[in-house]
Amino acid sequence: MMVFKRMGLLVSLTVAVASCGVTVRGGADYRPDLDLAPYRTFSWGEPDELPTGDPRLDHNPFFVDRLHEAIENELSAHGIRRVESNADLLVHHHASVRDRVQVYDLDRSAGYDGGDHRPAAEVFQYEEGTFLVDIAERSSREIVWRGWAQADVESALADPDRMRDLVAAAVAKMFEGFPVRPSLQ
Repeated sequence: MMVFKRMGLLVSLTVAVASCGVTVRGGADYRPDLDLAPYRTFSWGEPDELPTGDPRLDHNPFFVDRLHEAIENELSAHGIRRVESNADLLVHHHASVRDRVQVYDLDRSAGYDGGDHRPAAEVFQYEEGTFLVDIAERSSREIVWRGWAQADVESALADPDRMRDLVAAAVAKMFEGFPVRPSLQ
């Protein structure tokens, strides 16, 4: 019986650790009456001068290129293309990284027991990345849509391919809430 309890604990902790590394949380907020029909073009707003909190990303042109590529792909899929000037919309983005700590308690009510050598809780430290994308009307500079995503970025900071995949997944997650543009007739 003790073997099953320890195996259950190991499986629970493995699932918890694995989910920390791959989960991308995200969403968006916008005016309920947002009508995308008049918007056909976008350009990049002023670059963000705020630090990300991580020297590996601050002023990193490769990271910015990956973020721009992911945002442009999503907007293009919704019929909004990038232009150099006189765009309908301005897109601004920000990223930040901070250390996070997650504590997982054993579910003793389900019969899990840490035993003599296992603690009642496991602590996991990771680097959480937060991505924000604001879309504003060019003329008024009023934000009409804001998307956000958060994920564990630790392994991606050391691997350019993982970073590209992570940024694409984060941007795709936030654009799941992008209002569908009416089809052009």
